[in-house]
Amino acid sequence: MVSCIVSDALKYLFHRGDTTSVDVFLSRYDATIASCQEQIAAGSADSIVLKKIIADMEKSKRTAASDAQRAYQLYQLFCERVVNRLFDEDMPDLIRRPASKPTGGDVH
Repeated sequence: MVSCIVSDALKYLFHRGDTTSVDVFLSRYDATIASCQEQIAAGSADSIVLKKIIADMEKSKRTAASDAQRAYQLYQLFCERVVNRLFDEDMPDLIRRPASKPTGGDVH
């Protein structure tokens, strides 16, 4: 369970903190906005919800770069405070890697 939490948290923060991906997020936000606008123009009954989504996407566009920087800072902090501590803990014998044993001769 710990492995899953750590892995998912790191994956999310790393992906979200990748400043080279900001343009990808901006494109997704634009696509979502366009889709919502099309649905509103087509007379969707959910226009209030769609307008809220548009407002949220517009805000996300404005903060995308700073959101990426913050996510990367959190990624670094997570690694320093959680991952490093996991490496420092004593591991049970069942999951500790066995030490390499000499083979006693040349292996070809």
